[in-house]
Amino acid sequence: MFQLARRERRILVTRNARDFWDDRRFPLEQTSGIAVLGSERPEAAIYMLRLMGGKYGDLWRGMKIEFSANGEYRVKQRDAEIGQVATRRMRFRKPGVPEEWVD
Repeated sequence: MFQLARRERRILVTRNARDFWDDRRFPLEQTSGIAVLGSERPEAAIYMLRLMGGKYGDLWRGMKIEFSANGEYRVKQRDAEIGQVATRRMRFRKPGVPEEWVD
């Protein structure tokens, strides 16, 4: 599944966060993107489609994103300036407007 998505330059959508969130097994550099649905509730898929669907899907290539049913999501990507992988927590607060979430 991973290799097929990589070959076809597609974002892989999965519910398997345990395996696909692990960068040792599935490095960011080797993916066109991974979207993890962190809940069985349909809201997680709806938030994923709102953020990644349509004309903005290409913006998420090479990242891993885990979506929850309450509008929160984590984005894992490599910081181009320092070369390290960073994870940001985000959420939808206003309709259609994502914001970074810092405790």
